[in-house]
Amino acid sequence: MSVFDDAVAALHSDPNLSTACTWSAGPARAPAGPVAFRGIESRPEMQEFGGATLGTVTPRREVNVPRAALPVDPERGDRITIGAEAFKVETAELDIEGVTWRLTLSETE
Repeated sequence: MSVFDDAVAALHSDPNLSTACTWSAGPARAPAGPVAFRGIESRPEMQEFGGATLGTVTPRREVNVPRAALPVDPERGDRITIGAEAFKVETAELDIEGVTWRLTLSETE
């Protein structure tokens, strides 16, 4: 493991920063999961500065996931459960060091 892997593992194991989540493969993929992991949530919001709107126009939710926590690379359509809430993965972006996934989520119907 690299120093980046160690840092990610330490951050994601901290209960003050992370939350319990569950991942499972979407319906278009071979069944995999569920896999429990700890993720760091964020909720980018729309911001206004001097009448100009900056940031996202629609509310969204993101979760950062250690790459080593999932058995396969996440894809659009995979499912994430955070507490009692269920979400669908919209985008999955790997960080520059290749140790953390940033998943953009949408609520499931």
